[in-house]
Amino acid sequence: MKEPSPNGPKKDASSLSVRLLRYVIATSYAKITRRLKHKTLSQPYIRSLKTVDTFNMVESELEQPTRQGTENDRLFLIKFFSTTPPEFQIQFPKLLK
Repeated sequence: MKEPSPNGPKKDASSLSVRLLRYVIATSYAKITRRLKHKTLSQPYIRSLKTVDTFNMVESELEQPTRQGTENDRLFLIKFFSTTPPEFQIQFPKLLK
């Protein structure tokens, strides 16, 4: 996927995630649309979400990381940085630590 630019693709790390998001949306659009319009699965779920006014969230549970959550974050970062060009990895030297 190419970004419109007279000098070629942008060279900043944040544009990588934006490009990935656009790619996922573009390649998955038909499937996402079909699933959202599914009469027996998605439509009842969407209707039920629309009926929710408020809910109570326990803030203390959100602040405490779980071991599995931390491990998943670490695996994501390793995977992300293994596909990131080295010039962008230099910008985040302590992120994996």
